[in-house]
Amino acid sequence: MPWWSWILIWVAILALSALLFVVLGIKLFRQFTAMMRQLGSAADMLSGLDSDSPRTPLPEHRLEVLGIHADPEEMRIRYEAGKAERRELRRQRRVVRRAAAHRAQKLRDVGLERPMI
Repeated sequence: MPWWSWILIWVAILALSALLFVVLGIKLFRQFTAMMRQLGSAADMLSGLDSDSPRTPLPEHRLEVLGIHADPEEMRIRYEAGKAERRELRRQRRVVRRAAAHRAQKLRDVGLERPMI
């Protein structure tokens, strides 16, 4: 290979690497401008919030005492009450689902079951 072919090879390598850097720079610039637009819209939304507006209270369960600091008997009562509430909600969903599918209801689901003696 003649000496000038090496010069052509290196010029091509440098041109392609420069082209790669330009393409990556353009892509990075577009991503940066898109991020800045989103940041601007987020800032507009946050500035629209009134500091004088009433704040909504935190949910009740976040204001409670942690379980490790509470009375065990009270925690057991709350656990059992929550368990009963979840069971009742499941029963109600089951009744609605079975009624929508035109299927027979269980007697205990509709409250007609006699207690066992």
